[in-house]
Order: sequence, then C-alpha cells, then structure tokens
Amino acid sequence: MTERLTQIRNHCGSSTEWVVDIKKGLSYIQPDGSTGSVYGFSSKKEAEAAEALYLAKQAGPILGVETSAEGKTCGDCDIQPRCGTVDHTDSHPGCTSFKSKDKIRKFDTGATRDTAEGKLDYRKALSPIVLQRYVQYLGAHRKQPDGSVRDFDNWKKGIPTEAYFEGLGRHDMAVWLLHDGFLAEDNHGPVNLEDTLCAIIFNASGWLHEILKKKNTNPDSTKPVAGGY
Repeated sequence: MTERLTQIRNHCGSSTEWVVDIKKGLSYIQPDGSTGSVYGFSSKKEAEAAEALYLAKQAGPILGVETSAEGKTCGDCDIQPRCGTVDHTDSHPGCTSFKSKDKIRKFDTGATRDTAEGKLDYRKALSPIVLQRYVQYLGAHRKQPDGSVRDFDNWKKGIPTEAYFEGLGRHDMAVWLLHDGFLAEDNHGPVNLEDTLCAIIFNASGWLHEILKKKNTNPDSTKPVAGGY
C-alpha cells in the first residue's frame, strides 16, 4: 500500500484558516483521492481533529476492522456480530453505532456500578405532573354512592376487560366533543378535558393490567432478583 503522510499548516500565515495536507507520492490529495489539500478549518484544533479522523479511517482497511471517531475499533465494541454501519465523511468520519465494552461506572468515592446503557429510565419516560394529576383524579373518585371510600388499589381486585372497553368508548367520545369545542357530560354531569383524559388512562391501564397480570404471574415474585440493582 502506498505510504500516506499528513501535515497541518495555517494557510498563508492566517490564524483563522488551517489546512490538512495528505501526501501521496509527490502530490497532495483530498480524502476522496482527488488532487489538492484540504482547506477550510477555522482553527488548528479543528484541523488536528480532521487529520486524526482521516488517519483512523485509513487504519480500518489496513487492520481489517472498522474504526470509530474515538479511535476505537470493532474489537472494542460490544455490538456483535460486526455491524458494518460506519459513516465516514470528510468532516465527521467515525462509527455511528460504537458501543463500548466498558460496563463499569467508577465514582469518585471508589464505588462502582454497571453502566445505565440499555436500562429503562422511568423518570425520563414518564411525566411527574401527569402522574400526579392522574392520582388526584383517582382520589376524587374514591367516594362511592353509598358514602364509603374505596382504596386507591381497589381496581386491582379485578374488573372485566369488557367494562374497561366500554369506559374507553364513552370517554373517547367525550374527548372528541371537548376537543371540537362542544360540551360533554357523563352520568354525574358535565366533564372537563383533564378528568376525561385521566379516565382514559384509568381504563387503558386497567385493561393492560389485566392482560399483563395473566402473562406475568410469578409464584417466586417475592424472592430477590439475582444479578444486581
């Protein structure tokens, strides 16, 4: 393979335009093989980064591996089998799917823990103000016609899925009416959009609960889960 050398220089003494020279024989070439140096970098640091990434790109074919923008290779990557999804461009070469094998986080205290990579993040996935409003809705509907107050988890005793289906239909119609600027009401009187959306959440989550309860019943559910925290 023809030896290629690179160098960085400022263009005509300018401090705001830097050039990367890629040498091939007696000429300078572009990353795509055409003639000429690579211009247009506004700082030496930017030019150095481009040079390093170009050299990393060239290392891949030589070593028979893909090379990431961080200089890591497929041997350092946890994606198996080899993904082959590498995006090399003039300004931003590098693997777009690099996944480090390092599974340990080390804290300043000396404590260690595996990384958060691949784990579900409930705080990011859910909205606390929605959950709060939903529980407020449940709280407002705990009082029953006979005056007694049911527990928050009374619904977990089991409600037929057909009842949830019917409830969804009624509340979906109410949302439609309210969205289009009309009044909506149930057997207790007028309803507002917030309460109606909470009612949809209740029926949908209750229905899903019944489905998952059948799938996930685990006789050993009270035993500690092996494998960490």
